[in-house]
Amino acid sequence: MAAPKRRQMLGETRLVTEYILERYPGRRWVLNMRLGTAPQVRSGLELSESEQRMLSVWQRYADAVVLPPPDLVVIEAKIWDSIEAVGPLQQYLAMVPHTAELREWLSYPIRGEIVTAQYDPVAEAVARRNGLGYVVFAPAWLEEFFALYPHRRRRAPSAGLLQLPPGG
Repeated sequence: MAAPKRRQMLGETRLVTEYILERYPGRRWVLNMRLGTAPQVRSGLELSESEQRMLSVWQRYADAVVLPPPDLVVIEAKIWDSIEAVGPLQQYLAMVPHTAELREWLSYPIRGEIVTAQYDPVAEAVARRNGLGYVVFAPAWLEEFFALYPHRRRRAPSAGLLQLPPGG
C-alpha cells in the first residue's frame, strides 16, 4: 500500500480525472500541466532540449487544464484542506498568459475551479470572493479511501465562528 502522502496524491489525481470526465465530456484536457516559463539562465548560454526540460521541473503545475472551447478551465483538486488550493490556483491563473502551450487559447475566457471531496464553508467563501469556482465532487470510492485515514481526516475542519452572509 502506498505511503499516506503518495496515496493522497493518487486519490486527488483520480478525483480530478473522474470529475473532468463527468463534467466536461468530449473536451480535451491535460493533467499536471506545467505553467509559466522555465527558469532563465545566464544570457548567451545555449541549452540543449534535454537541459531545457530539466529546468522545467522548477515550473509550477496545475492539477488539470481543460481546453477551450468554450473556456479554458484551470483546476486544482484537493481531497481535503481545500482552503489550501486558493492561493496556488490564483498563481496558476496568473501564469496562463505566460504559458507557450496555451497561447492559442488566450482569447477564450479563463477561469479557475477548486474540486474537493469535502465541503468546507470557509474555503468556499474565500474561493468565491476571489472569483474561483468551488465544486464538491464525491464519487462512491471516497468512503473506502477515507477509511484508510484517521477519523479527523474524514470531515472538513469546523467553520468556527464564521458567519456567512446570505448567498455565500
